[in-house]
This record gives sequence, structure tokens and C-alpha cells, in this order.
Amino acid sequence: MSTNYYLRMSACDRACDHCAREQEIHLGQNAGGWRFLHRAYREYQPTGVGFSVQDRASWLRLLTLGEVYDEYGARVDRDDLIKLTEDAQIRRPRDQYNEYDFVADGYDFSEGEFS
Repeated sequence: MSTNYYLRMSACDRACDHCAREQEIHLGQNAGGWRFLHRAYREYQPTGVGFSVQDRASWLRLLTLGEVYDEYGARVDRDDLIKLTEDAQIRRPRDQYNEYDFVADGYDFSEGEFS
């Protein structure tokens, strides 16, 4: 079983009606038996982020931009998600299947789309 986590960001004050809805940014996935897989944004940065996400520090910075929710719509405390990712470090590292997967600071990341 796995659970995906998302950051919900409010639109900027100058957004038009079409763009004024919340934006969801994929943060990663927790899957039983595996380390947490962090979502990276090296080449493409989601609107409103303004920096690349390619290591643990930039991923933690991303968490400060909005509220965290799981794929079922339940709000998740930011500190609880951080603890979950740290606790998952004792699990098996993910196999790197393609050119989008990498390890940074000892944490598993993927720049490719996944769910």
C-alpha cells in the first residue's frame, strides 16, 4: 500500500479567475517497505515555487509554501510528514529504474511523474 502527499498552495493575489484556484504540487510517496520517494523539480518548477527542488533542503523549503495533504484529502501536519520521511530511511532504498531517479543527501528522489 502506498500514499501520495501533496502541497496545496493558494493562488497569488493577482491571479485571474481561471488561475485563482489552489494549486497541488506532488511531494512524494510513502510505500510500505521502501524509503519515502521525494518528488524533485530540477528543470521544471511548478508555478509559484521559484526554485528547483533537487535535495533534502530544497524539498523541506517547498513544504513551507502551503499546506500538506494526503491523496485522500486529509490534512497532514508538516512535522508529521517530515518525521515519516525520516523514519522511512531505515527501509529498503528504491531501485533506480530510469534517468529521472536519483539519491540526494541519502534520500530517494524522482523527477519523473509517478503516483
